[in-house]
Amino acid sequence: MSSLLALLITIIKLYQFVLIAYVILTSLIAFNVIQTSNPLMQSLIHTLHTLSDPSLRLLRKFIPLIRGIDLSPIVILLLLSFLQNLLFEIWPTT
Repeated sequence: MSSLLALLITIIKLYQFVLIAYVILTSLIAFNVIQTSNPLMQSLIHTLHTLSDPSLRLLRKFIPLIRGIDLSPIVILLLLSFLQNLLFEIWPTT
C-alpha cells in the first residue's frame, strides 16, 4: 500500500469519526444531557459543526427530514465507506 493511499484512507476515517462525534453530540444536546453553556463544549460543538456542516448541508438539499430524523449523516458515512472500498480496489498494489 502506498503512502498516498494510506493518507487518503486515514483522512476518510478521521472524517467518519468527526461525523459520528457530531451526530452523538447533537443528539445529547437535543436530549439535554449536555449543557452548552460550558466554554469547552461550545468550542467542541463549533469545531465539529465547522468540519461536518458543509457536507451535511450539501446533502440536506436533496434528502428531506423523515419524521424529524436527518438521514444525511448516514448517507455520507455510507458514501465514505464506499469511497474507501473503491480506493482499495482500484489502487495498484506493488
